Amino acid sequence: MPWILLGIGALAILAVLGVIISMRRGDQVNVNVAGQPTSTPAVVGVPVTVVVTATQPPATAITPPTLVVPTPTPIVVTAVPKQPPTAVVLAPPGAPPAGSTGQTGGEVSATVVPPPTQAPPPPPPTPAPPPTAQPFRGEVSPSGGLANSRASFDGTYGAPTGETPSGLVVYQRPPREYQVQFSGDPTRAVLEVVRPLAGAQMTLDSGRQVAHGLLPNDAQARAAQPEGNESFIVERYHSNTLAQAVPPDVARDWGGQAGDLIVIYQKTPSSPDRIDRAIVAIGDNIDRARQRAGS
Repeated sequence: MPWILLGIGALAILAVLGVIISMRRGDQVNVNVAGQPTSTPAVVGVPVTVVVTATQPPATAITPPTLVVPTPTPIVVTAVPKQPPTAVVLAPPGAPPAGSTGQTGGEVSATVVPPPTQAPPPPPPTPAPPPTAQPFRGEVSPSGGLANSRASFDGTYGAPTGETPSGLVVYQRPPREYQVQFSGDPTRAVLEVVRPLAGAQMTLDSGRQVAHGLLPNDAQARAAQPEGNESFIVERYHSNTLAQAVPPDVARDWGGQAGDLIVIYQKTPSSPDRIDRAIVAIGDNIDRARQRAGS
């Protein structure tokens, strides 16, 4: 705009100057001076100068534009703690977001959804209790052996011939006699004593052979070798099947851990190479087994 005004002002000045020049050319006046009549009139030209002052509008001062240089604003950088990202949901065109004052047309409004509250971690699962071992219903040992049923003994040795003063059921199969103590329900043999009948003898080797035939089928030795003294020799075993077949309260009454069993060879005092009897019992209590065997 300032440059256009300057141009218009210059054109106006040139126009005024043109008018002045044209007016000066028409300012000469012819004046006739009468004198002596002569045959030839004399014409004297007196120049008359007419000054015409043209009224001009006052020139407007045009101030050139001032260049304003903005003062740079200092940039302050403030450390902002890192925030979790927020989800931004863009509303479709023409549909103002809920809670807004109204949007028009294709304007896109952004709704800031706060991050979901973190739920506490679920508690660790409660470990399931170990399954209860089901009692063993079959026969634990070979026919007529330890922890077998009463039917196994009756079928192997026949009907019992009586009882001992301590309540052991007596079966006879010459040249040996079997004295058995049965537990309650379920009825199983928890103690078995093998004795030679009158007039017969039983060596340590033959006694061990008979006793080992009465052990549970899965019996495993708990010691590298037998223990003993001048009166008896002891072998210690363990059977997982025995632990399942005999109730825990019955096993505790005989000492040791469930599934433990012992074999005791009672020596003959007058002959060290012979034995009076072999005792096969559940548990791990030597004195209790010998006492219940009637020794």
